[in-house]
Amino acid sequence: MTDLSDKRLGDPGPLPQPAASFRRALDVSKQVRSARLYITALGSYRVYLNGTRVSSDVLTPEFTDYRKRVLYQTYDVTEFVNRSKNQISALLGDGWYGSPLTWVGMHFFAPPDRFQAQLEINYSDGTHEVVVTDDSWKASASPILESQIYGGETYDARQENAGWQQSNFDDSHWSAASIADPPSIAVTSQITAPVRVVETLSPKEVKPLPGGSYVFDMGQNMVGWVTLKVKGPAGTMVRLRFAEILNPDGTIYTANLRNADATDTYILKGVGEETFAPHFTFHGFRYAEVTGYPGKPSLDAIKGQVLSSVSGEPAAKLTTSSDLVNHMWEIGLWGQRGNYLSIPTDCPQRDERLGWMGDAGVFWRTGSYNFDVAAFSQKFIQDIVDAQTSPGAFTNVSPNTLPFGGGGTEGTSAWNEGMVGAPGWGDAGVIVPWTTWVQYADKSMIEKNWDAMQRWMEFIQSRNPDFIRKNGVGPNFADWLAPDPNTNKDLLATAYWALIANMMSQMAHAVGKEDDAKHYDEVVQNIRSAFQKMYIKDDGTVGTGTQTSYVVTLYTKMAPVDRIPRHSIPAFHPRRPRPFRCRLSPAAE
Repeated sequence: MTDLSDKRLGDPGPLPQPAASFRRALDVSKQVRSARLYITALGSYRVYLNGTRVSSDVLTPEFTDYRKRVLYQTYDVTEFVNRSKNQISALLGDGWYGSPLTWVGMHFFAPPDRFQAQLEINYSDGTHEVVVTDDSWKASASPILESQIYGGETYDARQENAGWQQSNFDDSHWSAASIADPPSIAVTSQITAPVRVVETLSPKEVKPLPGGSYVFDMGQNMVGWVTLKVKGPAGTMVRLRFAEILNPDGTIYTANLRNADATDTYILKGVGEETFAPHFTFHGFRYAEVTGYPGKPSLDAIKGQVLSSVSGEPAAKLTTSSDLVNHMWEIGLWGQRGNYLSIPTDCPQRDERLGWMGDAGVFWRTGSYNFDVAAFSQKFIQDIVDAQTSPGAFTNVSPNTLPFGGGGTEGTSAWNEGMVGAPGWGDAGVIVPWTTWVQYADKSMIEKNWDAMQRWMEFIQSRNPDFIRKNGVGPNFADWLAPDPNTNKDLLATAYWALIANMMSQMAHAVGKEDDAKHYDEVVQNIRSAFQKMYIKDDGTVGTGTQTSYVVTLYTKMAPVDRIPRHSIPAFHPRRPRPFRCRLSPAAE
C-alpha cells in the first residue's frame, strides 16, 4: 500500500468521553475488482461498510506504546462495496490509548482520540480510487457514554441513531469531523493475530441476592465480557459487575480489583428484546453480578464471550493418570488465553494488566509449547525494543507504561535510570527472542533484534566490570514474593546475567557471528569465576542456603553438580512451618 494519509479524525472531548461516531458517503459507478481498507486509531475502533462490520477483530488497534508506534490493520472489503451509493462508518472509543492505566490511573497518551482510514478501490477498467479520512467525514456522539479498559462501558440505547451506518441515513444534523494533528510516531502493519471472541460460555447457575441483584456463575474463570438479553421500559438501567470469587455470603468479591471499576452499564431503549455487549473493554471474571434487571433473569439472559489473541486448539496436549494434574494443565491453558490479549499481561482483571517482562521471561517457553505464538512473539519483541532506553536498558514492562521511575522527561538521565529493568525482568529482552528462535527456528528474530540485545548486554557489563551484578539493576525485584525472602539479590542477578550471556552466545553461533559468540563465552566464564568466588563457600553452601540459591546456581551452571554437596538437600525438604510447607519458592519453580 501507499503511505496512510496523515489526516486523522479527532474526538476532542475531555476524558472520559462518549465514543464518537464517524461516517462518510461514497458513490461507486464502476465495476469493482478489489477493495482494501487500511485502518488504525489512537483509541479503539470498529468500522462498518454499508452497515456490515468489516472484521470480527476487537480492541483494535493492538496495545503498543503509542508515543512510539501504532499498528494498522488491513481488510479485504471487496464484498462489501456496492456499485452504487456506499457508506463507510466507524465508532471510536478510548481503548488503551484514552483509558487511565495502572493502579494510579495515569493517562500516558495525550488526547484527543484519533481515527484514520484509507480505502483503496481498484476498478475493472484499471483505474484506482483512494478514500481517506478528511474533512468530508461527519461526526456525532454515540450511545457509548464511557468506554475504558479497566472501568468498563456505559451504553445508553436511547441515544442510538437507527440506520446511521447506511447510505440513506439523514446526517444533516451531524457536525463536520475535526482534523487532528498526526503524532510523530511509526505507523506499521499488524503482524500478530488479532484479539477476537474465541469461545462462548453459558452460565452454569444463577442465584438471587438480597436487594434484587443476581449472580451468574460462568463455571470457569475467563477473560472477555458478557452479552446481555433484556426486555423492559425505556430508561431502565442494568448494571453488570464482575469478579473471580465470591464472598462467604454469596456476593461478589471485588477488593482485589483495587481501582478497576470493571462495570458495564446498559440503559434500555424500551423496544422489544434488546441485546448488549460492550465494544471497548474487557474483564477477568467467573461471576457476573446483574443489578436492575427488570423481572427475574433466566439462565440464558447472559452469555460469556471469551477474548484472546490465541485461538484454535493447543499446540500440545498433556494427559496423565491424575485428574488433578490434567485439571491443572487445563487451568494453565485458560490462564494463557486470558493473559495473552494483545500483550502478555500479568493479570486480566485489576487495575494493572501490564506486560510485565519478568512474567513473560519465565513463561515464554511454556507458552510457546501450549499454542502457536510465533506472530504474537514478534509483536511483543517489537514492544520490548520500542521501550528500550537510550543508554540501552530494557524496561520492566512493555509497552512501557509504569507510574514509577526516576522521574523527569523521557530521555533524561533521571528518566533513563528510573526505567531500568530489574534482573530477570529486563533480561526478557534476550530470553523472549531466544525462546522464539529455539521454538520456531526463526533466525530473523535474532538478526532483527541483535543490536538491541547487544546494547542491553553492554549496559549490564559497563556497570558491573567485576562480573557481579550489583549496579544498573533498577528496582531489583529479585525472588519476587518468595515465602523465604533471604536469597541474595546480587546472586540471583548475576546468575541471570550468565543465563542471558549464554543465550547470546548460542544465538551468535546460529547467525554466524563467531566473534560475538566467543565474546559471550568469555563473559559467561568470567561471571562463573566471580560467582563461585563470591557466593560458594568452601563447604559447598551457596549464598544464604535458600532453595533459589541452589536452583539458579545449578540451572545456570555456575558450579558443577559435584561442587554442591548433599547437605543442600535440606533446602528442599518440607521442614518449613505452615503455611509454606512443601512449597517451592517462586524462582525455584
